[in-house]
Amino acid sequence: MKQSIAKLVDGAVASGDIRLELDPLDLLRAIAGVANIGLGADGEQAAKRLVDILIAGVRTRT
Repeated sequence: MKQSIAKLVDGAVASGDIRLELDPLDLLRAIAGVANIGLGADGEQAAKRLVDILIAGVRTRT
């Protein structure tokens, strides 16, 4: 998993899609956190909000 996420991050950094200083393991932890949200009444919407926050946080700053 570490090698796979590192390759994905390296490719996204090289293309300029995400910030250089992003730690691949931090991204993996964030993804795991989103995946572990309970399926309560608001679970799906909460997961979508967290994904939006995650995407905004890893994008390059212009």
